[in-house]
Amino acid sequence: MDMMMSQKEAKRGQVMELLLAGKVDQKEAGKMLAVSVRQIKRILRRYRTLGLPGLISKKRGRVSNRRGHDHIVAHGLPVALYSDKHSIFRINAKGAAPESGTQFGRATRELGIECIHANSPQAKRRVERANQTLQDRLPKEMRLAGISDIAGANNWLPGFVASFNRRFAVIPKDAVDAHIAYPGSADELTNILSVQIAKTLSKNLSFQHECNLIQAKISGTGLVMRGAKVTLHDHFDGTRVLRWRNRKYTYTTLTKAQRKTAEADGKTINARVEEAIVKRCTTDIKRQKPAAGHPWRKMHVGKSAPDSKTVIQ
Repeated sequence: MDMMMSQKEAKRGQVMELLLAGKVDQKEAGKMLAVSVRQIKRILRRYRTLGLPGLISKKRGRVSNRRGHDHIVAHGLPVALYSDKHSIFRINAKGAAPESGTQFGRATRELGIECIHANSPQAKRRVERANQTLQDRLPKEMRLAGISDIAGANNWLPGFVASFNRRFAVIPKDAVDAHIAYPGSADELTNILSVQIAKTLSKNLSFQHECNLIQAKISGTGLVMRGAKVTLHDHFDGTRVLRWRNRKYTYTTLTKAQRKTAEADGKTINARVEEAIVKRCTTDIKRQKPAAGHPWRKMHVGKSAPDSKTVIQ
């Protein structure tokens, strides 16, 4: 599937083209992108070597730090999740529709997991205290272990979690594991945990997303899909999938809208040609006749024009 550029990355490409064409200098390019001249030089080197792919963030395509998928695969589905009222978990805006929710809330709802939000200062403090303990302990533990990069930290983390739980976990009154195995397929779980963006296809079977035009590719005229409600799945590994009625559809990514010409058959070709001729003639006539308020109508023969030239009619 295509790797789409973000709005920020697409703007970098445009500025790099202006820079290579000599229309702006490095200082001006830095102001346009709100970065330093030194960073402009680094971006320009990558663009000259790799082209547009060199402008895509290196974080794109890496495995996300969101380990919900790995937890479900390893332990199953929990009965409930206990959290605070952060906007990740719920919409806190006043007047929000009852059916509205966050991507996290939608995923837990589809998985059958109940979200319990802390509503008392004591409960909120319990969560914050645990986070503060980990934030203080993790850097020290990693420094003692000689960890200095993200890859090493990710490999070291499972052992730390197991050790931390052995030392500080509280034995529950009921030892029965409330997790249940996920009953669906791996693809279904991946789709549920993706960021889902609802879109409506135009008559050209396209829609706008992040300053790009997404054009669905189908066989036939595609009349049945005009105005269809499709879903764009943004997966944590950086890939994107377009779905409609539980089916995947390929697509192309365009930087600007390209008009799709309607097809013509033997019965309509003559009428289409006549329409084109009339349109061109009408356009030419309009261009030949200046508007009523045009400056040319206010000038007289022999009167000097603003550029010091004589106007001859």
